[in-house]
Amino acid sequence: MKKVPAVILALTMVASGWFVVIYLDRWEWTRALFVTMIFVIAEIALIGWLVLQKLHRLEARFDQRDERDDVFDQAVLLRIRQTRPDYDRFAWLRASVNRTNVFITMVVGGGIVLSGLAWLIDKVAGRTVTASREQQLAAQLHTIAFPRSHFVADEAALIAQEFPTCDDSDLRLLVGDTREFRR
Repeated sequence: MKKVPAVILALTMVASGWFVVIYLDRWEWTRALFVTMIFVIAEIALIGWLVLQKLHRLEARFDQRDERDDVFDQAVLLRIRQTRPDYDRFAWLRASVNRTNVFITMVVGGGIVLSGLAWLIDKVAGRTVTASREQQLAAQLHTIAFPRSHFVADEAALIAQEFPTCDDSDLRLLVGDTREFRR
């Protein structure tokens, strides 16, 4: 009975894999995606089931230990505690001339403070932009805006102008004027 979920999940994976191939062959993309999703769900469920089974076996193995394994020798425990290295976690705070000591902490702390300050400035600046400020900016930028007319004059404007380049045959050819050129 313990293997029934694994067999069901494996059969689901085989069937959904087969249907993915069939649907892809028939160019039925929506069905292929749906069946692929079922395949992935079955695969994840199978992996989860296998991991849980392994954990249950490990738990059962630890529970089956003899009681004599739980009893330990007090002398051995005392010896282990005596030989444990003494670690001073705040040795870096002691004053010495050749080490940076608190400098590194201040640099890291300063970086955090500066990051917080930059975040605060960004939030304040984001709140100061309003619709009226945007309208003022648009009015100020109007003076340097591009003209609304085209950069290249249209055909009628070029033909109607009276300046020496109107007699340029290349220009008339460019604008498509086929009438006789003025000389």
